[in-house]
Amino acid sequence: MVGRLEPQKGADIFLKMAELLLQKRTDIHFLLVGSGAQKQDLLNFAGTHGFLENVHITDWVQDPYDYIELFDIAVLLSRWEGFGLVIPEYMLCQKPIVATFCDAIPELIQNGQNGFLVPKEDAKTACDRVLDLLDDKELQTKFKQNGLKKVYEQYDIQRVSKAHEVLFEMIQNQGR
Repeated sequence: MVGRLEPQKGADIFLKMAELLLQKRTDIHFLLVGSGAQKQDLLNFAGTHGFLENVHITDWVQDPYDYIELFDIAVLLSRWEGFGLVIPEYMLCQKPIVATFCDAIPELIQNGQNGFLVPKEDAKTACDRVLDLLDDKELQTKFKQNGLKKVYEQYDIQRVSKAHEVLFEMIQNQGR
């Protein structure tokens, strides 16, 4: 997961999900790419619950893409989210995604088509969806392909630039 280690981003829910996953599979490691006020609390939780060796926190990084490339599955369990910029980044890196159904995230992810959406605060459902993906390579491929297609169709810089150009011309013409 990439995100600030703050309550908004749900890193605590991510670790609760991790604990549940490790009850079913012991070969999983969890990478949190980010820094924030919750770092020590997260490390304490993992240590107290006996899976600190499976949790890796990078602190803040300049280029998260190097770390996203290491992911098998990308997760974002935000409690609230304006846009969720990391979702298109995950899609660009062709990672299957599990994210919360909140705010703008459903604009980015169509549940079951290019990722899974789970309820906020629901570590159990997030765990189940990650397991679904780990066990189904065809589903992973579907999510990767559909996510990459969406990011190129909707967030390509040239398309966005052209849309802004049209918008600015429209505004300028209204002022005349």
